[in-house]
Amino acid sequence: MTLHFGFVAAAVAAVLIFTWIRRIYDQDKVERLLAHVPTHVFADGNNSRARYISDLRTLLESGYRKYNKRDQAFKISIPIGGYSVKYRVVLPKNHLEEVKHLSNNVFSWQLASRVIFAQDFTGAPDRGAWSGKALRVGIHQNLDGITSQLDARINRHYELNLPQNKGQSATINMMAFFVPTVTFVTNAVLVDSRLSSDPEWLQRTAEFAVNRYGAADDVRSWPPYLAGLVAPFIPSVRRLQEQRKYVMRTLKPVYEELNAKSQLSDNDKAERRKGMFGYEWLWSGSPNDVTLLDFSDTMMRTLIAAIHTTAKTISVAFVDLLAQPELLTDLVQEAKDAIDPDGQNIDLNKLIKLDCFLKESQRLSPVFLCE
Repeated sequence: MTLHFGFVAAAVAAVLIFTWIRRIYDQDKVERLLAHVPTHVFADGNNSRARYISDLRTLLESGYRKYNKRDQAFKISIPIGGYSVKYRVVLPKNHLEEVKHLSNNVFSWQLASRVIFAQDFTGAPDRGAWSGKALRVGIHQNLDGITSQLDARINRHYELNLPQNKGQSATINMMAFFVPTVTFVTNAVLVDSRLSSDPEWLQRTAEFAVNRYGAADDVRSWPPYLAGLVAPFIPSVRRLQEQRKYVMRTLKPVYEELNAKSQLSDNDKAERRKGMFGYEWLWSGSPNDVTLLDFSDTMMRTLIAAIHTTAKTISVAFVDLLAQPELLTDLVQEAKDAIDPDGQNIDLNKLIKLDCFLKESQRLSPVFLCE
């Protein structure tokens, strides 16, 4: 028994040492590849983890002025990472066309998110490479219907959760208010009434949209060489895993229904592109052998992105608007002018000032640099 235990311990030690050596080798290889790219640091020499988290925007802006405006790339170290990458490389805009045409296997949001959300440690869901195009096509083909549906859903939620009479006021926490708001609204587009009207589903989707980010932060509080061992015991990671199973259980009847109809008709998937809901658009672009796990994870990732990022973007935009109240009159008037006389339709093409305001807000205050 003692001999057997010693053999197991030696094997585990060997694997850990090999993994450690491999990690060092991989990091050294990356550093050599990026050696020609200048490393940008804070001018005062304080490059601590706390400084990076609190003042990253300043570092990026100074790097942009020093390097990008001269068409040079630069890199900054990532003291909160170490899990997959050591540097963030910031390219000048003259690389945009080249980057746009790179394969998704080389450069994509999907790859970046695996690092951002520490997916190797949290077990956060990935999404099928096919999902992005399927959603874009579905939204484009159904934009008018989506706009009307969202407008009605938003009005309903605001009537239930905000004061409706002149002179009344309420105090809200931006993210605490907008996460359930966006959850309520986007679910009406992504899933049908079986789920969009289910209080448990709405609560769960709101929770895992936020928990995915919290789990990644909790993992990063541990050194990379311990994160893999500790992650399964971190409460937020365990909740994320349970939420992932819940989504798969809940979507199983939907998946089985879609799969059965696709088996009966070769044209079913093509017809789903014209469907009313996001899950149909995703199904239309999925491979024929897509599994329940792949479909469920892709839906979960879509919901997370739609809920959390939208809620953060709106929160930041509202803060920017409160800081510049002189813009409000023009934006309100433009919104009124975009509504048809019968009040039934909205012409999004008329919202030019609002579009510019939101883009400028996101440029100056990217959601991943704001807390």
